[in-house]
Amino acid sequence: MRIAELNIGEIHFHNQAFARGGTIEGWLSEAVAKLAVWRDRVRQREVLACMDQFALRDIGATRADVWRELRKAPWEA
Repeated sequence: MRIAELNIGEIHFHNQAFARGGTIEGWLSEAVAKLAVWRDRVRQREVLACMDQFALRDIGATRADVWRELRKAPWEA
């Protein structure tokens, strides 16, 4: 498999991106931006995991909602 065909989560890199005028810098900046989104999701889920039942009730969530969210991979919204 060539790196240009690598598919990770929501990111799909393909040679067609370069055919449309894309550049390595554009591809890298898109990848870095996506990784930042994934990192933020992990941090938000860590905060959610630490909330007590009163805080969860304030935001309208249950412990079951928290467990469902914690089982998701970083690229899953």
